[in-house]
Amino acid sequence: VKLDLHDSDNQNYALNFKNKMVVKSTHGTLTHCLSVIHKSRSNKIKLLGKSKNLDNVFDCLFSTFRMMLNLTHGNEYTCREIGKYKSMIEVILETILFLPSNAGTKHKLDCYTLGLGLLINLLGEVPANRNILAKSRFDSSPWFDAVEDSIEDRNKTSVELIIQTFLKFHNSSNELEKQTFSEAESLCMQEGEEPVEVELEIEEPGLDKRESNSASTAAKSEEEKNGDDPFGYKEPVVEFKKPADKKENKNSEKVKKVVDNMIVKAGEHMEESMIGSYLALLIGILTKEEDHLETVQKLMPEPKVLIEVLKKFLQFMNMMSLTSAAASKSGMQQIRSIVHWLNAVL
Repeated sequence: VKLDLHDSDNQNYALNFKNKMVVKSTHGTLTHCLSVIHKSRSNKIKLLGKSKNLDNVFDCLFSTFRMMLNLTHGNEYTCREIGKYKSMIEVILETILFLPSNAGTKHKLDCYTLGLGLLINLLGEVPANRNILAKSRFDSSPWFDAVEDSIEDRNKTSVELIIQTFLKFHNSSNELEKQTFSEAESLCMQEGEEPVEVELEIEEPGLDKRESNSASTAAKSEEEKNGDDPFGYKEPVVEFKKPADKKENKNSEKVKKVVDNMIVKAGEHMEESMIGSYLALLIGILTKEEDHLETVQKLMPEPKVLIEVLKKFLQFMNMMSLTSAAASKSGMQQIRSIVHWLNAVL
């Protein structure tokens, strides 16, 4: 069976095949993967080649999530049937609330984006699934013994834990943004000094300095005559001028250090922001139920921050040209719908 996220007939067929065998096997796979990871992290079992074997377990977990994302995309029937099966939603929620702390940097982002993406699919158009999530409790969850969580977290509802996780990532993202600008400023400036200025020299490829000026003049005249040629244009090479003295060399080193630090911080900030955006969308979906809306208004210092985060996420998707695929377009429509809803109720 070709499982196509744009073909509801294929999705329904795959779900109903052999009395919904895919749902049962998926639940078993997710449960087993989580159990192996938890026991391995808590040293209750020993795996030969532990790191490599755990990578295989995570690969199995994420492949299952990707298949489920295709199966549930834009299909209310498959979402409803999968959501009501045993503890399916609770198991998926575990991968968001507890697994990332045990996954390490390598798997952290996939744990959040795949798990959250699947929950967003399941809860988007199925109110019954939102109620199932709200009733999920983790009072006796073994994960609390494996991660550094406060005792009070055991008594929190799943909605409260999701909001708490969002606030953690939102605050972390804001702090990383502040650190980026602060470090750039401190590295570029010393007490009593002006900001470092870097002079750039642009040379056309394949030309030396003397030929570059004349070639540039000739090219400009030809361009004025014939107009721009986007297919024949070659990107100029941009290079730093070699420092003429020790002071310029020192400034160049400062700039390199600034760039290196900003690249690291930018990567961390993008990851934190993306996870926060997924969480904001999930919380926005939950607010469609009146009880959850009251919880959000009660626990979040500034509930309207959800709108701000989702608008930034839309801008990011537009900037990165993520609107070309049909799946991305439907995702943006869902985000816009939630933003409109939040503007009306918050």
